[in-house]
Amino acid sequence: MDSPFTGEEWQLLLKTHAQRFEDLRAFLQDHHPWQKLVIAAVPIVMSSDEYAAWVSRTLLLDVAP
Repeated sequence: MDSPFTGEEWQLLLKTHAQRFEDLRAFLQDHHPWQKLVIAAVPIVMSSDEYAAWVSRTLLLDVAP
């Protein structure tokens, strides 16, 4: 099977809140040279309270952990 994609590919993991996903997606699409990016959201269904609080503080969100 022939692939329509050429070039070196890297996997990048970025962490953000669901409220900020569209901003991040738009930024990546606007600044990346490829036209067909694979941008996927993977929810965190469980985490420590400390991690959830850190994410909220870091993103300046007013959300419950």
